[in-house]
Amino acid sequence: MIDESTTTGATHAQFAHEAVFHDGPDALAAELASTVLAGMAAGDAVLVCLPDAAWRSLHSALGRRAADVTHMAPDVRYSRPGVAMATVRRFADDAVAARAPTAWSIGAIPFDGTPRDRRWVRYEEAVDDVLGQLPLRAVCAYDVATAPPGLVAAARIVHAPHHHAGPLDAPSDARRAAPAVSLIDASPAAVREALSDAFVDVLDAERLEDLRLIVSELVTNAHRHGAPPYEVRAWSVDGDAVVEVTDGGLGIIDRYPDLRPNRGTSDGGYGWWLVGQLADEVAVARSDDRTVVTVGVRPS
Repeated sequence: MIDESTTTGATHAQFAHEAVFHDGPDALAAELASTVLAGMAAGDAVLVCLPDAAWRSLHSALGRRAADVTHMAPDVRYSRPGVAMATVRRFADDAVAARAPTAWSIGAIPFDGTPRDRRWVRYEEAVDDVLGQLPLRAVCAYDVATAPPGLVAAARIVHAPHHHAGPLDAPSDARRAAPAVSLIDASPAAVREALSDAFVDVLDAERLEDLRLIVSELVTNAHRHGAPPYEVRAWSVDGDAVVEVTDGGLGIIDRYPDLRPNRGTSDGGYGWWLVGQLADEVAVARSDDRTVVTVGVRPS
């Protein structure tokens, strides 16, 4: 399975991806207000996606200029990593079109202390690669009083200067008990049918259809760009549907294909973008000389 949507171009001079480690909403507002106000005075556009208490504190600290900030509820932006990344890109693209010198994105990722948090650690790792060509200042807020210590430590590593993501390793729980679905060289239609049978009591109808579409796109991509054998395995894990698609191709060049902008045309090319918008978790890896794509879908 080979994907050609690799990053292009040098990092923009105005790009920055930074973390603010703070102790509560008032401390965050005190840390950010003066620099945000200076940026707005220079014509910068600002997007804020913070929990209510943090937004109230920052709103108060910004005074009348708070009315010029674009505020978005965190549960809207951070519904899924692909949605979060697309939201920032759209905002930055619109800011550039409006001739803003820099676009700001200030947000607090909703870590919950469960294994699902790895999807947001991957998202943080991807920001520099996916958005680095934009005049963007991406500010990630971490409340050290409430965030799990392990995540704070991971955030410090991800935001360290010159940090680079590691090799394409499969998730640690990629090998589980007997799968609910195990197919080799099956057609997309056969895979969709098997997933419907396996997860009809796990996912609601809307999310089951999303899963069917996601995996159909991955299987089609494997047949088109990869090499046999094409294997699909699926499990129910803590209420999520988790599906692994593998093939014997040379490998995906891009480690974040699901987080890239939509490059679809009338001839197709929407597959990875759809995967990113619909899947709650995506991992791209190489294991035993095979390409491994793992996706997770949660109920609505």
